[in-house]
Amino acid sequence: MYKLLNEQHEGAIKDLQAEMEGSQKEASTLRWQHANFVEKVKVFEISNEELVMATNDQTSQVQQKIDRIDQLRAEINKVQAMSDRWKRKIDQLASEKETAQAQQASVEVQLMVLKDKANKRSRLNNELRAQLSSALAEQDALGNECEAIKAQLSTTSTDTEEMVV
Repeated sequence: MYKLLNEQHEGAIKDLQAEMEGSQKEASTLRWQHANFVEKVKVFEISNEELVMATNDQTSQVQQKIDRIDQLRAEINKVQAMSDRWKRKIDQLASEKETAQAQQASVEVQLMVLKDKANKRSRLNNELRAQLSSALAEQDALGNECEAIKAQLSTTSTDTEEMVV
């Protein structure tokens, strides 16, 4: 019985030893995997730090670019505002130019009307001067005729007085 128990125990021990060897192999494999994972974690951590540094560097560069874009947008907005002011000024000047051209056209029309009136008055003035000259010539002729009649009247009066005497 002792032998039988001993054999059973030895079989159990061998099974346990085999199981223990398998567990040790598994533990060794797990230790190796654990060490490998630890190494990967360290590499990942280092990579992560580099990634963070690279990311921070890229983020810094991106932020600088965003800041530059914002700065350029602000400058564009200033230029756009200035452009809008110039456009409004140009529109205002164009409107003033159109108004001035309309006034000039109106003044030119008024000038033409006044020239026509002046020409008519000039013709009328020339006609009146001609009539006046004619009237003055007639007056001179009548004055001369009147003088001649006065002289004749004076002679006739003198003759008549002599006849009366």
